[in-house]
Amino acid sequence: AALGSPVASRVTKCGHAEVTALLFEETQTDTAETALVDRASVSSFDAGAVAVAECAAAACASAGGNAVAECAASLVRELESEATQNATNATPRSGRSRLAMYCLGELARLPPSAGRASALGDARVAASFETLARDAFETRSEKKSGVESHAQTSTVKHGDESFVTPAAFALGGACAGLESRARFLPFVVAGVAAAADARAEYAFLVATREAIFSASRDDRRDDGWSLAANSNDSRSTDDSENRVAQTESSSFFTSSETSSLVEALLAAAERTKEEGARAVVAECLGRLAARETSSFLNDDDDERSEGLGLMARLRGDARDARLGPGRRSTAIAAAKHAVLHCYTPAARAALIHRALPGFVNFETVTDAATRVAATRCLSAAAHAEPAAVASSRATDWIGAVAPAIFAQTPVDKTLVRVVDLGPFKHTVDDGLETRKAAFECLATLLDAF
Repeated sequence: AALGSPVASRVTKCGHAEVTALLFEETQTDTAETALVDRASVSSFDAGAVAVAECAAAACASAGGNAVAECAASLVRELESEATQNATNATPRSGRSRLAMYCLGELARLPPSAGRASALGDARVAASFETLARDAFETRSEKKSGVESHAQTSTVKHGDESFVTPAAFALGGACAGLESRARFLPFVVAGVAAAADARAEYAFLVATREAIFSASRDDRRDDGWSLAANSNDSRSTDDSENRVAQTESSSFFTSSETSSLVEALLAAAERTKEEGARAVVAECLGRLAARETSSFLNDDDDERSEGLGLMARLRGDARDARLGPGRRSTAIAAAKHAVLHCYTPAARAALIHRALPGFVNFETVTDAATRVAATRCLSAAAHAEPAAVASSRATDWIGAVAPAIFAQTPVDKTLVRVVDLGPFKHTVDDGLETRKAAFECLATLLDAF
């Protein structure tokens, strides 16, 4: 909104290049009205940069011809030039470079169009873009000048942290775009599977999440999904069958692409120790699982539909006592995201009735992390679709799990410990998160019923 008025007043009769230049210029202007870059936080700048990038991509797309490819090539050259200068001067990336990365992501995700060259169709531009993204994620070991022994003088140097998010966004957009997916999706999958360190792994996971989100958004647009138009649960059988059939030829990932993503994400869930990384893995798996729930709409066989595809694998992980708490809680969190990101209320209700009882089951849960994940999963389902949780189809399930949730509300003195801090003593309750999740779940269930 802050950029709208000054740009709109100057955009009349401008071409795509002029519009893009104006957007970059206004974003960089440091005035009382539009100071966005240096004086704002990274997160606030990134939020505005996405909107600016969408405007720039729309301007290039409407121009047709080589406009998209020329803009992408120009941005890549600019980023390469700044990278060379920064390597010499050891300075961080500018706000303009971050905005350029966001623009590349939006340009790369544009759908194919006759007579329009793709953003990353040129092999040199694509290779340069891949190098820029890889360098943004890398952590390097460097030697101090004047000393030859690497073992004694090596220092860890992280890349510009403010540039990681834009690079992940752009890489995710390249994976979502039909014209660049074949090159960049394997690159991201390999990065998730064999990242050099936790920082790079998290960056590749964020890129994966952006790719899945973008492909899902484009898939809904292609298939005609509309949450507003489908707010009623009563949809005709013919319409449901058409929707399921359309997904086979949509802009979403193919079955082999989805399989490679799932395998890499499940391996990351087993390997990673970082809570933030596991949260991203759970969201990615949940979004992938949400898409397949459209098959529930025409399937009256509860057992068969409950064991469908990815949800079956996640349910197996959630129930497998041989797996660690991190892997099991990630599977349950993925089920929560599947509920939250279902395409329609009807699919969400079907998922809650036919699949969720396999995840929210406290009989085999022995560790606190998995209990909290299961409790939050039920709470999210009750909040997202209260009518489905309170319906007669869920009565037996809720009746079975409610006593276990009530049992988590009292203080467990075995989880309370006192930490000696010299002259002070601090009481720590390791069961606090479990109790909070239980009370929140009970409050949500009461509202639903």
